[in-house]
Amino acid sequence: MNKSEILADRLEEVIYDSPWYGQNINDILSKINATQALIRINNQHSIAEILQHMTVWKRFAYQKTFGDKEFDIRANDETDWKIIESLSEGEWGTIILEFMSITGELIQALGQLSAASYDKKVPGRDYTYDHMLFGIVDHDIYHIGQIALLSKLVTDEI
Repeated sequence: MNKSEILADRLEEVIYDSPWYGQNINDILSKINATQALIRINNQHSIAEILQHMTVWKRFAYQKTFGDKEFDIRANDETDWKIIESLSEGEWGTIILEFMSITGELIQALGQLSAASYDKKVPGRDYTYDHMLFGIVDHDIYHIGQIALLSKLVTDEI
């Protein structure tokens, strides 16, 4: 398998399949409603905010690799973490759909990435596409753990 195939497989595994560490994010999210997704524990980010954050960084990876080289996000600013004060079931569904959609777009687009591209620097960053794209999988897994833990605290179903 080449790097693009490995990345696509890893992204699909953590989102839809059976990762070695536990449930995939799709299964976890399917058990959380909008009210639960909005709960803050100890004034930390809610599940909805974490998922929105994951979407933002996945969009960053997609844009930098396959779109606008000028597109930018800075860690811990308003483009990174959106505060969500209220949330309808429809809005929660949209947040989930946006996350799943950008994941699908990234998986599909990886097939267009040449092997040589992985060694190039990401515009405006001190790291390579290889580092960023494999890092996006790690980022998902890190936050999936947070979401799984929070979901246990806000619902009895998981």
